[in-house]
Amino acid sequence: MIRIALTIAFVLPLFLSTALFALESGPYLGLNAGANLMSRDIENDSSLGSFNLGLEPGNQGNLTLGYRLAPGSDYGKGRMELEIGYRQNKIDQIAFSDGEFSADGEVTVWDLMFNTFAEYPNQTSWTPYVGAGIGVAMVTLKGVEVNGMPVVDDDDLVLAYQLGFGVGCALTKIVELDIGYRFFGTSNPGLKDIDGVKLDSEYYAHNLQLGIRVLF
Repeated sequence: MIRIALTIAFVLPLFLSTALFALESGPYLGLNAGANLMSRDIENDSSLGSFNLGLEPGNQGNLTLGYRLAPGSDYGKGRMELEIGYRQNKIDQIAFSDGEFSADGEVTVWDLMFNTFAEYPNQTSWTPYVGAGIGVAMVTLKGVEVNGMPVVDDDDLVLAYQLGFGVGCALTKIVELDIGYRFFGTSNPGLKDIDGVKLDSEYYAHNLQLGIRVLF
């Protein structure tokens, strides 16, 4: 009991003290990383038939350069930013019309996004936010094989978008923790299989991320 009391006495003031830090306006750099979870198997349709790719949970990360608007701005309370991101999932299964098979390969995405977030400051150090982004993404099906036989190895540049929400926690006047969720999707990538047959593919993912923002 004494240890618990001492722990609370030590940690609680540190936690509450962050409420004294108000959000600062100005430019910032952000770094985020977390899990990339596909919303469903990737469906690929072609003139010769279709197949689905099953994927394992993967990882994602992004680097952002942004600007937090000053209080009273005509544009409201929030942030605008440019994001460079990366997402990756390994392929573990492929399903054809005649059955499912183990597979190798991976799906990767590089993106360049413009994001805007509305923020809702309050009397605490925690600031909820919601937002959206639009940009471009390079979607790659890399080295997809079944029993050593190549199936797809191609990429395509497509339109990308995302919706998200989360909460920031001011640790100091210039350092902020970010806990967030993003739904990321693209227009259908126009890929080709190993024989040059065009595929109508898709990409949708759920991102859970933890990051940090530093104002300068």
